[in-house]
Amino acid sequence: NEFTGWGREIWRDGRIYEGKFINGKIFGKGIYKDDSMLYTGYFHNSIKNGFGELFTEYYHFLGNIVNDSFEGEGRIDIYNEGSYEGNFANGKINGYGIFKWINGDYYEGYMKNGIMDGYGKLTSSNGNKYEGQFKNGKMHGIGTLRKRDGTVFKVKFVNGNPV
Repeated sequence: NEFTGWGREIWRDGRIYEGKFINGKIFGKGIYKDDSMLYTGYFHNSIKNGFGELFTEYYHFLGNIVNDSFEGEGRIDIYNEGSYEGNFANGKINGYGIFKWINGDYYEGYMKNGIMDGYGKLTSSNGNKYEGQFKNGKMHGIGTLRKRDGTVFKVKFVNGNPV
């Protein structure tokens, strides 16, 4: 007595799903919409699982989702902030990728929980470039600073401050 096949389910609170069902569960490719999001992609046991595209009022994500969490390769456009393309883990920006801020700043390197952490290259919109280590979103350790006028410095940073 459980629905199997292609169909549409509409809940009293306004949620809508259209796609494939197996034994009453959302399975395979479908479209889900509620007050806060629109998702087109794959499901397994009624949970977002597989490649998909997710729109919310804060961001647009395109990539792999495992158990309702961003995982592996993907791209996210965070409205009024910038865009990131690279690795995700546990629903957050984690691993190697490229972040472009709307102000023109550009980072290529490792990130942890959505912030620069590890080796990377940061290019500021003013033309200055830093290549080296980052920790908790700040330059930290020995790196190379290239000013827009061509001057190059080896600099040691501690928590974003040169020492």
